[in-house]
Amino acid sequence: MLSKASMLSRASAISALSAVTLLAAGCSDATRTTSTTVTSAVQATASGAVARATPGTQPGSESGAGAAGTGAAGAGDGRLLLVLDSSGSMAERDARGRTRMQGAQDALRSLVDELPDGAQVGLRVYGSRVKVAGKAAPGSRACTDSRLVTPVGPLDRRGFKTAIDAFAPHGDTPIGYTLQQVAGDLGTTGRRSVVLVSDGEESCSADPCAVAKTLAGQGIDLHVHTVGLEVSAPARSQLRCVADATGGTYHDATSDDLTKIVSDTVGSARAASTGWSAPGTGWWSRSGLAGLGGETNPGAVGATILVLLLLWLLTRGSGRQRGSQGRG
Repeated sequence: MLSKASMLSRASAISALSAVTLLAAGCSDATRTTSTTVTSAVQATASGAVARATPGTQPGSESGAGAAGTGAAGAGDGRLLLVLDSSGSMAERDARGRTRMQGAQDALRSLVDELPDGAQVGLRVYGSRVKVAGKAAPGSRACTDSRLVTPVGPLDRRGFKTAIDAFAPHGDTPIGYTLQQVAGDLGTTGRRSVVLVSDGEESCSADPCAVAKTLAGQGIDLHVHTVGLEVSAPARSQLRCVADATGGTYHDATSDDLTKIVSDTVGSARAASTGWSAPGTGWWSRSGLAGLGGETNPGAVGATILVLLLLWLLTRGSGRQRGSQGRG
């Protein structure tokens, strides 16, 4: 049996917990003053902390420290750009008879299903429109064949999948030119991530590694994560250099594990960016408990800390009571 004093102490703590719940409700229109909501908030907070503490390098990653870093932007400011290689070599087939392009499209469609609602995502494709005989001449249309198919914005799953499926293997591999465009695609603020899937190296005159180093030298918070799909040693070296220069990660992939590799790569980038929710959404924001991201809400942060403190005090008090009963 609990003593009267212990019962009063616990009742006081529960009353204080209810007051904190009311405080959290006042900080967000979407919060409700119920124990279920408080529990969900604590769980969401803990999950977010774990995600942000997760090292950026996933199984299969060969390089890059950037995915574990923290950007200058607040939660919810992260944006993602997927870059797809549509060059002629993507027509090669795997053991199952699929082209590399079909494998990459399958991986990206699967990824779209995994991304959170409201994720800020875009799609750029290179090598999809211009095909030349032999090596493309510097400055030719083939070397600038890169276009932003889906501008970065709130995720439209159906529209995004339609855009992914619209391409077939065709042209060259202007990676350097493409990297010159991505900074403009992603805007000028917040942590920005690029995930580039390619099966080959640069086929034009631009040096992707030099372009990546230039971007990094400009102080742009832009991290390029590269995936080499059954690439040669020179292509692997080039793609790894791009990742290293921008603080991203490099991953080797085959047609069998490409879907997992792409998912892991994006997961690392998302954890480092504390989510890609649209600004103004999420538990830490001023609009409720809908995931992570958004404009930081100091009141909600403070309420969460107080809830955790009170839960700890309740647990500590119960432990002491059990200890006293055991000694009695």
